[in-house]
Amino acid sequence: MAPRNKKGSLGARLDLARNNVSAGVAGTIPVPQGKNKVHRKKVFSRPQTPDVEQPIPEGCICQREAQTFVCIYCKMFSFGRVNESCPIHTNVTYLMDFTCCPYCSGPTEHLHVVDMEYDRYFKL
Repeated sequence: MAPRNKKGSLGARLDLARNNVSAGVAGTIPVPQGKNKVHRKKVFSRPQTPDVEQPIPEGCICQREAQTFVCIYCKMFSFGRVNESCPIHTNVTYLMDFTCCPYCSGPTEHLHVVDMEYDRYFKL
């Protein structure tokens, strides 16, 4: 049998950490600074905030629906949203919005909206 570490087995340390996190126990972490050691408390639990629906401002396009697009260059269909800048939230970008055609990498000017629902698009 292999000798055990003085601090205990990995499983025992993981169980101890899980119990401390689930109980919301604050741990102390030593932080060396020069000759003196300073102990800093770290809190593992966050205060709960109620989910409140925020009203959508007039003219905001951030929460628009996904649509079906066809590229006029490669004739491929895609489902999602074309990247557009919101006039109210100018610094917000969405990672899954199309900045180009996902098939031929053509510009967004080649993507045109097609009147097709989500279910029919995925049956093609």
